[in-house]
Amino acid sequence: MSCSLKQKFIACNLLVLIFILLFYLLQPKDSKMRYVPNIAIGPLIPLQDNKTFIIAPYYDPRDSNLIRILAIVHHTVKHIFCVFYCKQFSYVHVMAEIDIVRDGFGFPFETVNLLCKIPPDCDYNYISVYSNRSKDISQIPMFEISKDPIGSFSANFMVCISAFYGKFDNVLQVIQTIEMYKLLGASRVTIYNTSCGDNVDKVLKYYTQEGVLEVVPWPIDKYLKTSTTWKYVQGLNSEIGYYGQIASLNDCMYRNMFKSEYVLLNDIDEIIIPVKYWDWPTLMRNLKKQ
Repeated sequence: MSCSLKQKFIACNLLVLIFILLFYLLQPKDSKMRYVPNIAIGPLIPLQDNKTFIIAPYYDPRDSNLIRILAIVHHTVKHIFCVFYCKQFSYVHVMAEIDIVRDGFGFPFETVNLLCKIPPDCDYNYISVYSNRSKDISQIPMFEISKDPIGSFSANFMVCISAFYGKFDNVLQVIQTIEMYKLLGASRVTIYNTSCGDNVDKVLKYYTQEGVLEVVPWPIDKYLKTSTTWKYVQGLNSEIGYYGQIASLNDCMYRNMFKSEYVLLNDIDEIIIPVKYWDWPTLMRNLKKQ
């Protein structure tokens, strides 16, 4: 009797294995392409050379059909490649054009736009970036590409605020700034956060739940020696200036480019107040008439 139960048990397990094997073998040929491992969740994803840090890729169809990848790159890096994962025919390698944001102020690491032209007839959802052509691409991170509809703005005004750092703890300033921007007509505020105090963190969570605030984690000091000064001088033991402010503000601009008609770039202690008008929408309507 025990032998019979054992045989039944083995037979059931074999049957399950056969079904699993058949299910795998009968999948469409491109199913392996649809299964995408190693999806990167950024910003600030380091490549293995430790000289390239990917912030985020953005679909940019304005001048030509391309993917614009915001990155922080060491000035010695001269060649970077993109991999498009096309659903129809595996993947395509494209050499990126490295467009340097000139406001680097002399630091070894620079903010760059990696411009990768989309291959013709490539239906893609993911892209990878690498600097070593011989590298096994299965080991490099993938980034998902979202395509925001162009021209269907969900907001009139969005505000980008430079990164909080050094356990920033000025609670009153945060509340005052966000409330003032709401009165002036901002639909949303984006803050890049390297580090802040516990009370500021509570305020950020409150406004995030309210829907007026987006907080982007910005752990730049985890990877690079940051400077609190904006300009590099000889002998300074820093790799990038002012906690990567140029990189974060550029990212915020492209993050909101197709979401808002206007994007304002400000520090937390700056508020743009119209002189003659109650709010920004009134100001812009009158400026347009001129």
